[in-house]
Amino acid sequence: MSSPASFSFDSMSSRSSYSPNLVRFTNCILVDDGQEYAQDLWVDLDLGQIVAPDEQQSPRVIDLEGCYLSPGFLDLQINGAFGFDFSKIPESAEEYKAGILEMEKTLLMTGTTAYCPTLPSTYAHVYKHVLPLLAPNSSQGADNIGIHVEGPFISPQKPGCHPQDALQTPQSVEHMYETYGSKENLQHVRVITLAPELPNMQKCIPQLKQENPHMTISIGHTTCSYVHAKEAALGGASMITHLYNAMLQPHHREAGLFGLIKTHECQQPSYGLVVDGIHVHPSYVAIAYHTNPEKCFLVTDAMFAMGLENGIHPWGNQEIEKRGGILTLKGTKTIAGAATTLDECIRNLVHWAQIPLAKALQTVTANPARAIGVTHKGYLRPGCDADLVVLNAAGEIQSVFKGGYQAK
Repeated sequence: MSSPASFSFDSMSSRSSYSPNLVRFTNCILVDDGQEYAQDLWVDLDLGQIVAPDEQQSPRVIDLEGCYLSPGFLDLQINGAFGFDFSKIPESAEEYKAGILEMEKTLLMTGTTAYCPTLPSTYAHVYKHVLPLLAPNSSQGADNIGIHVEGPFISPQKPGCHPQDALQTPQSVEHMYETYGSKENLQHVRVITLAPELPNMQKCIPQLKQENPHMTISIGHTTCSYVHAKEAALGGASMITHLYNAMLQPHHREAGLFGLIKTHECQQPSYGLVVDGIHVHPSYVAIAYHTNPEKCFLVTDAMFAMGLENGIHPWGNQEIEKRGGILTLKGTKTIAGAATTLDECIRNLVHWAQIPLAKALQTVTANPARAIGVTHKGYLRPGCDADLVVLNAAGEIQSVFKGGYQAK
């Protein structure tokens, strides 16, 4: 990440109706849903939103000196960062919330302005304590837009770094609710990852979606066949969790879960991709992106160790070893999440898939917003939050704005 830029502010103009709470970003390239536009962007600071241009008003003017202006990034799978772990039971609610706020402020500096705090498979008493503390919020840092519960109803054959003794097989939707503490505990859950081949799961998926229409059902940590995956999609699943990882790999006679991303037999799901150079080979990143560019979105899958020094770090009953951007369970080669920021993943995608920066930015803005049904973030359109990222031509962050105010 490059040093923050110092942009020029033209605080007054020749018009008499000066409006200090209106801002016009000029001399920039707007990037909205994969397209580039050489035009200005207007923001109302009182609303914290993008607004339509009003030439009768005289706003403050910010000259971006030819940089790209993008919506803030959305990360739908982040388990923690900068020393904070969402799945760790706190000593007090106040301590937990204070830790989140500090993490959100630091996360904002990486261009991520909205995120889904993610809980890997854990135990019922942890869900009971933590889920009520993770209600969506709007803060001075990155905004929590809803929880991602990744498990515990996943395949014991594809656990990744999830603790085996925490995994469960659903007896019913009611049993799933009990595991998470209560149905009410899921009211703020935006994404749930599950394995459709588990006993009873194909019956649970339609009911789960019907009773929780706000929730996106994602398939992951699974050994499901193409047939199982298609049945889950027909039942209401519409996403794939970190494509390629913790699933059966595509075979020329058994497409598996991968086969859904361009199928015409059911709704094509959105799919997350960890583009850190560790989780997925660059050539497979390119294949995944080009197969369905408007359904592909990037996630960090970051752990609490992102931003920490190299070494051994305790994680629940296990330990994680950090070596640069590589996180593994101590003493094994098992990948334990990631430690690469979303802006670096964007630059990787540009190079590996050989695409323009605007197309790569689509995978962290409009695409994830569409995947979970968010309409007020991820776009540069009137009524959307004025959470903005300024980048140079190399995809390096120059500045970050939250609600129209410069944060970096």
